[in-house]
Amino acid sequence: MGVHREHQAADIYPAWKRAIASARDSMVVFSPYFDALIERLTKNTDLPVTVVTDLSPESGAQDYLAQLRAIARMLKRGTDVRHLDRVHAKVLWVDDGRVVYGSQNFTTYARSSREASTAPAGDLTDTTFTTTLQQWLAESTPIDADLIDALIKAAKEPAAALAAAHKTLTDTYQRTVEEHAEAKARTARSPMSRETFAALTAAVRHPQGQARLTRTEMDEAGQYSWGTYTTMLADPGNDLTKWIVTDPNAPDTTLDLAHLSMHPALFTDTKRMAFLRVGKTRITYARFSLWLPQRPLRLRSPQTDGAISAVEAVVTVTFPNEVVNEVNMQLEFALSDRFSGVQFGAVHADATFTGQDFTAHTTRATTPRTEEYRPVIEELFATPQALQGFFRKILSSFTYSELGIENKNADEIFTEPEYELAVTRFAGVPVLLVREDDWYLRISDQILSALEK
Repeated sequence: MGVHREHQAADIYPAWKRAIASARDSMVVFSPYFDALIERLTKNTDLPVTVVTDLSPESGAQDYLAQLRAIARMLKRGTDVRHLDRVHAKVLWVDDGRVVYGSQNFTTYARSSREASTAPAGDLTDTTFTTTLQQWLAESTPIDADLIDALIKAAKEPAAALAAAHKTLTDTYQRTVEEHAEAKARTARSPMSRETFAALTAAVRHPQGQARLTRTEMDEAGQYSWGTYTTMLADPGNDLTKWIVTDPNAPDTTLDLAHLSMHPALFTDTKRMAFLRVGKTRITYARFSLWLPQRPLRLRSPQTDGAISAVEAVVTVTFPNEVVNEVNMQLEFALSDRFSGVQFGAVHADATFTGQDFTAHTTRATTPRTEEYRPVIEELFATPQALQGFFRKILSSFTYSELGIENKNADEIFTEPEYELAVTRFAGVPVLLVREDDWYLRISDQILSALEK
């Protein structure tokens, strides 16, 4: 068969057919569940066929009545069908020494399932494997056709009730899964509450009280136009880089966002993140990934207690365009030898930033070497102090040496006409909070305040 055909994470039916076609002496099938598929497999052979199954409904056959009827047909054809308590193996055993076995049941349904099976090329005669199969066969007892007839007659009514109950259970499962998915989708879509937004931005305010951004089309000369690119323009007189830090126990201080630098931003209506290039009067550029070759992380060795190894990780930060399971940040740690530059592979991680919290966990490693370093990387997220230090390292503001000025793409994430821009701080890093401008709520608040006066 060849090694590549011995182990299959796929439908093993073709291997069953090949084994049966080449059989010379006998065929034995062990399977707790089967249907007419087993009859199709064996219909063209003149060799003796034995099927060993668990006759009890406790075996878990999905359609017990159908299996009883298949047994009745096979008995009429002269197939030796036998019972063995608690048999759960799925094995085709041919000529005493050749076997095909795995997770796949001898049913039509299983052909479309995710199964893993193996068909060893060698002869297994007189091995402990086939010796055990021989013991099971010896312990099994022949099934009487009259018993099957009696079971079919007795099982009709409860089988119908069971089928109805199973359909109800299946429908309930599907409905619950869909409702759960919709609830998670609603959670992902739910905007940050006004109260949370106010709490996060209480310590940093704009001199004009509110910084608003208006979607504006402009041409390359900077003139208003039906234009060639979109920019998010501040209100006249607003400077988006100048903010005031309020402390009830000290005088106000200024917070200056680095002009024309990329700053991390959380869109509080969608939970998406981006790096935004902040100018004094506008935001025109958004970027959704960052490779940090100038900020490599030196890692300790997984075999020693605290000693720094020669392995370092270069981190790539990516903000996905769809937030799934609250994950709005994906991280890749590309591992290499610090001295030789030899690459070892990567460890991947998912992260969530809510404006209040930052959490992260590794999801997979690409090589055995990087798998060894997964616990080391997990330590970067193990404590609040470690998380904050890591956050500062990967999300502090930066400037591209080559921005790609032709790629003015604010419209990729600013999809509404107006937004409110605010600033919060997490782990000492200024983070922009962007939300759709709720002008109608502001007007309602102003009306209520006027009425109260």
